Amino acid sequence: MLIAPWIHGGVEATTQLYLFGAVLVAFVLWSVAALAVGRRGMIVPLVGLPVLGGVLLGLVQLIPLGPVSSPSVETPTTKLRAALTAPVPKTHSAQTSTAEPYYIAPHSLAPASTRRDVALLLFALVMLLLGANLFSRQASFRILCQAIAVNGVLLTLFGFFQQATWNGRLYWRFPLPGSATPFGPFVYHNQAASYLAICLAGALGWLWFLSEQAPVRFGGRSRCQPRGSWQSRHLARVAAMLAIGVICAGILGSLSRGIFLATTAGAGVAWLVMPHGARKSSQIITGGIGLCVVLGLLAWLGVSEQVNSRLTSLLHSETLEGETRLPHWRDSLGAVADFWTTGSGLGTYRYVYTQYQDHANQLWFEHAHNQYLEALVDGGVVGLGLLFAAIGLMGLAAWALLKSRNRTAHGFGLLGLFLLVTHVLHAVVDYVMYLPPNMMLFALLCGAIAGSVFRRGQQVSRSQLAGVRLSRWFSWPVAALVLLGAVSSFQEIRRCSRMESTLAKLPWREALKTCSAETLDDAISRLRGALYARPDDAEGREALAEIWLARYRVTARDALLDELAQKQVQVKLDDLWPWTSTVVLHHRAHEHAKQSSESDLVELREQQVVRDCLLPALAQLRESRRHCPLLGSVHVRLGELAFLDRAPGADAMHLARARQMAPSDVSLLYRIGQLDFGAGRYDQAYQAWRRSLSLSDQHQEEIVRLASSRSSAEELIQQLLPDSSERLVAVIQRHFMSEERTRDRDRLLDRAEKLLENERLSEGTQQYLQGWIASARNRPSEAILNYRRAVQLRPEMIPWRFELARLLWQHGAREAAEREARWCVRAKPRMLEYRQFLRQIRTTPLDR
Repeated sequence: MLIAPWIHGGVEATTQLYLFGAVLVAFVLWSVAALAVGRRGMIVPLVGLPVLGGVLLGLVQLIPLGPVSSPSVETPTTKLRAALTAPVPKTHSAQTSTAEPYYIAPHSLAPASTRRDVALLLFALVMLLLGANLFSRQASFRILCQAIAVNGVLLTLFGFFQQATWNGRLYWRFPLPGSATPFGPFVYHNQAASYLAICLAGALGWLWFLSEQAPVRFGGRSRCQPRGSWQSRHLARVAAMLAIGVICAGILGSLSRGIFLATTAGAGVAWLVMPHGARKSSQIITGGIGLCVVLGLLAWLGVSEQVNSRLTSLLHSETLEGETRLPHWRDSLGAVADFWTTGSGLGTYRYVYTQYQDHANQLWFEHAHNQYLEALVDGGVVGLGLLFAAIGLMGLAAWALLKSRNRTAHGFGLLGLFLLVTHVLHAVVDYVMYLPPNMMLFALLCGAIAGSVFRRGQQVSRSQLAGVRLSRWFSWPVAALVLLGAVSSFQEIRRCSRMESTLAKLPWREALKTCSAETLDDAISRLRGALYARPDDAEGREALAEIWLARYRVTARDALLDELAQKQVQVKLDDLWPWTSTVVLHHRAHEHAKQSSESDLVELREQQVVRDCLLPALAQLRESRRHCPLLGSVHVRLGELAFLDRAPGADAMHLARARQMAPSDVSLLYRIGQLDFGAGRYDQAYQAWRRSLSLSDQHQEEIVRLASSRSSAEELIQQLLPDSSERLVAVIQRHFMSEERTRDRDRLLDRAEKLLENERLSEGTQQYLQGWIASARNRPSEAILNYRRAVQLRPEMIPWRFELARLLWQHGAREAAEREARWCVRAKPRMLEYRQFLRQIRTTPLDR
């Protein structure tokens, strides 16, 4: 439990496999020791009932509801699945086809993901039981708190040391994804901060229980004296206070604003409900010492300014404007409206939300960054109700302990309240409880706190709301059922681990160009083995299809290279790679269909490399769609390969489904437009490309190049280019600045000026665009005036200032140009272009 966070934060399935294996062994050992040897039965905390309800909800979502074509139970998920998987009639000319089998589908839109979430919930239930039965006594709980606190201190110190010696890699060795924000061994700083908040609870519990009094005998009379010697007791208190300070410094140093606010609120609530007798001056002294440790450690490490900047950003309105969660939540409300009754299936959120996203975002949200929103989408009102029930039962347990007159009970209650408030609030802006190490440790502490209520019996009012003790003989079948579920969950995580490790070793993207046929065959074999154990893994099926497509391209490239070699034509391998794309085959199939050349179409389908590689890819894509029909990339690939056993025009249906599933995926929209363009559906192509350009200029160059091959500037304005002056100026800058395109540029500039009159742009942007348009129209005075206004409003926009400097230089304002160029060089000293321009100004004779 304490080691798992050190292995990349426990995000990898292989680490989770070891973690769950250890938990499984611990549960077996405890069951044998407590139920076979001991005389008392099992304590079952009632907070585990909502967790069990979540397990049952997931199992219900996995029950088949009938054939896809006519499900016996009609729900939003079955309707959506039927709409996305309805097959297209085959053509008579396609003699070899990959038939789409008849199958029965469950309620969940991604059964493999639902099964994994059920496995995680089952292990959380196991941790609740272990916590209630092993750590609900004061002595064992204090040891647990101490171990958690020490681990938190070590994680914090390692995090700061790694920051001080950072080389861009985790543990100075392992590369990170582009969106990573690491702290310590955690890939993402929010996950680290959440785990440290749990460790902080452990440190607070350690300090609280060190102040307990224990009766010892002196001279035949019972008196209360501190346990242990005076020196050891106070050394332990100092150690606990230092641990609190160091962990608090770690929470701040992680730069997680959400956990900072949540932890502050949790500590404040715990302080307010603390029994009056416990509010002593020593508590204030403890807080003061902890604060001094925090501030001193941050100052010593040199990160205090960074922390201050991060926290003060909470007071800025720009923070909300730049927050990616808010637009994501707004988009996801559409999913709530559609799936709030029955849910889409546990673990399916990351597939569902894409069809509602209305803005460009390169990130793929595996979770909603709001556990309540995700519970509502995945599980409907039942799932959200179970989450609130777990929160309520845990809150009742903590409150019952606080109402007791027993000081030990107060410690358990305060710790439970701090944990609950902190993570209930943090769940509004994050998803860290889906990370197994965080979830398991949190469940262990919750189980211990709920179990402590039950153990106190008469000392705590309404202790029956916290749990029940099963008889010894009734405990056996319950333990056996839990063990059976845990073993099956362990097997599921083992299959996930195998699939994850297999996918991680696959060649991908640009690396595919350099692969040999033997390397790809080996990858296909390994991926098939992983899919044999987990056949309904939609992403695994898609990956296998992509490897088959790469196998086709490598074979086709080698054949083309041999053909050119026989003709003594020298060519580079990279130059041949684009010609092996399946998009080329798609275009050829549509050309044959337009020319009514059925024989050429049949010949294209019957090529040996097509039969050997593309038909297996098509079969895997259909299996992927069957097990999760929400992947837009799969529908696009199905459109590319539809000509293999359907009429070429059948691709339109697949592309329409892809638009439905990913209406704001910039790259996918570009690919959809590319296929429509090749099929001669120019209106649909321009519609997809216009949407792509309105969201981002990522594929602007390719889109404008393809569209310009058959459209005039007027047609581009009317059909393709978005109604945005900013986007339009970007297009002009990149594609219409040559002399031969002067007439087209003037038309586009007219359009940009008209749009600019009615748009509300951010501060300084409007002035910059006005200045650039004036410069393009050769009105230097107006351009310089607008550029000056723009850089005054947005002094951080150094590229704007550089354009102003060049404009001033071109029109003879040497001193002003040099002044602006010096500013640019000071702001960006590594920009070679800025330095060279400043050198040009200084070395050019005055009589230039």
